[in-house]
Amino acid sequence: MDTIIKLEKISQRNTLKGIETLHPLISVFDNTDTENLPNHSRCI
Repeated sequence: MDTIIKLEKISQRNTLKGIETLHPLISVFDNTDTENLPNHSRCI
């Protein structure tokens, strides 16, 4: 079964991807330079 990761803030997603949070509501980044999410996981 897939692991479900519940995110409530942009900063939580950015931490998972290994990028800096510059704004609390918006995040734009180049996905080729970021960390992979854990295998078999879903973010909601």
